Amino acid sequence: MGARAAVRDEHDLQRIALDHPTMNMNINAPNQTRITADHGIYREDDKIMHLDTNVVFVHADGTTFKTEKATVDTNTGIITGDAPIAGDGPRGQIQGDTYTVYDKGDRIIFRGNVHGVIKRD
Repeated sequence: MGARAAVRDEHDLQRIALDHPTMNMNINAPNQTRITADHGIYREDDKIMHLDTNVVFVHADGTTFKTEKATVDTNTGIITGDAPIAGDGPRGQIQGDTYTVYDKGDRIIFRGNVHGVIKRD
């Protein structure tokens, strides 16, 4: 996990504001996923990172997902989002109203108005 800048809240020492945060999942595996955003808040007490504005997930296979919000539980690796998400990659496109990412980025469940296109090989 990193950021261009991180500022600890002087009134709540567990809260850290992040400017352009980045996070890599599955760092020691060939199927890494990189997450970036414009803004983030990380809480040291519960290890939860809230990302917002231009949240982008890029999987090692080139699949890219874009949304405006994500909540990352760094203890479990589970990511949730209550904002629309759209993905595009070598296997096709998908979009939905909300999402949950499991298994460090290997499995995503989309909910609400889910639409997709599967590309043929």
